[in-house]
Amino acid sequence: MKIQIWIPIKDAVKSRLDSENYSVTDPDSSKWVQVIITPDEMQNLIDGAISVKDSWSSDGWLVEQYNRNKDPKDHVQSKEELPYIYEKKDDDKIYRRKQSDYDNTEEVQRSTGERMATIDDMTKFITNLNGGEFREWWDRAGEEDKQLYNKAFEMLQQKANDE
Repeated sequence: MKIQIWIPIKDAVKSRLDSENYSVTDPDSSKWVQVIITPDEMQNLIDGAISVKDSWSSDGWLVEQYNRNKDPKDHVQSKEELPYIYEKKDDDKIYRRKQSDYDNTEEVQRSTGERMATIDDMTKFITNLNGGEFREWWDRAGEEDKQLYNKAFEMLQQKANDE
């Protein structure tokens, strides 16, 4: 079941429901729009308990989406902790950048079916890096590369403990 209500246009643009400012009947005004919500959303609206994370324009939604398929140890608590923001530009390429850094974007290479690196490849790679090179690589590495690095590092630690 869906419920039809009317909210101010300014709230609709912000994807916001204001528990103090909505109508269940047509207010007959050009400053209001009709929206359809679920019964749960209606109950939250009545209770005045619309969560910030439920708003599409909020940072909470972005953080929730980032954390969605990640291990709890890799979760972030705020938008500022997100490592990169990914954007698709007019040239149909995907770019990434750090939060609030509009000048330094880099193109993200799409998968072309090339062979993926293995733990052995990563082990060889990391044993030949010095501290400065590692930091530069880590700052630019993607999530998959970092996970592969962590596995390779654990494997090296295990080998050292076994010796």
